[in-house]
Amino acid sequence: MIRVRAIVVGLFTAALLVAVGGVVGARSSTPPAAPAAQSTPVDRLAAAIDRAQQRLKTVPGDYVTWATLGSAYVERARVTGDPGFYPRAEGALRRSI
Repeated sequence: MIRVRAIVVGLFTAALLVAVGGVVGARSSTPPAAPAAQSTPVDRLAAAIDRAQQRLKTVPGDYVTWATLGSAYVERARVTGDPGFYPRAEGALRRSI
């Protein structure tokens, strides 16, 4: 039972990462309005994390936002190389289930 659940959580996480990657990739393909307005992937992830956290303060039961937050934490860990975001991602993804 635990192994099946771990597989389901893993598949769910992978699907979310693909979805977030598609959204981030689609947004990054459009050129910015001005060169000074360019933001780094870390800035965009920080903004996405902040938006998700704000949303969850008002709607704590929003499982989609919990999943989005978990995926953003995984992506931030990947981009920054900071493994401290993985436990946060796990907690958010577990909460989304």
